[in-house]
Amino acid sequence: GSSELVVLDISETAISSLPDNIISGLKKLLAESAYHLKILPPPQQFAKLRLAKLTYPSHCCAFKNKPRSRSKWSPLCSHPMAKYITDFYRDHCSNSTSITCSPTPDNLNPCEDIMSPVPLRVLIWIISVLALLGNTVVLVVLLGSRSKLTVPRFLMCHLAFADLCMGIYLIIIATIDMLTHGHYYNYAIDWQTGLGCSAAGFFTVFASELSVFTLTAITVERWHTITHALRLDRKLRMRHACVIMAAGWIFSSL
Repeated sequence: GSSELVVLDISETAISSLPDNIISGLKKLLAESAYHLKILPPPQQFAKLRLAKLTYPSHCCAFKNKPRSRSKWSPLCSHPMAKYITDFYRDHCSNSTSITCSPTPDNLNPCEDIMSPVPLRVLIWIISVLALLGNTVVLVVLLGSRSKLTVPRFLMCHLAFADLCMGIYLIIIATIDMLTHGHYYNYAIDWQTGLGCSAAGFFTVFASELSVFTLTAITVERWHTITHALRLDRKLRMRHACVIMAAGWIFSSL
């Protein structure tokens, strides 16, 4: 019931919600490192808010160009000095207010969409579908063949699997973008702090590292084979390739 609050600092607390009846008079809201505060009251209820320092960038999306209802136009607004009295002019002479809010949304924390450009949204679907289908076909062909599994084919299977993981990452991002199109900020916090984003992050880092490691292994294997083409005793065996790729999997997973 503290409706006369002007400054509220709940930084580094476990508070998860704000009661509606205490925020109408707030001019400054400090909620940094308040990770449990995932949902704020509607921005229209922050009638006098001027400064907000929050935990999640998506919260600042709600305060962008927020319209504000104000009291009747004051006769003093026509006074030459009115515009120099900032608080008075904002409260009685302006139809809108600019709220200083941080952290500000950026490319990694957008307001409307994960991927705003339409060409990017179309391309990610094309690339992800091709990555899934193409690398699945490679794995089926290489592993389903009746011919003996050689070291180059063995390494190629690992490369295809790594690129398949990248396709999974892209399809996750494309799906989330489609489901949250136009109002990503409403889902940003749950997505970024949830299992889905963690899984997507693991897939993209794991796939990148394993792909580069496998490409390096393939390159070294080809160089070794060509350099020692006439030395059968120096040929890279399957057991050697298994040890190399086991190290690659451990490194990529870590």
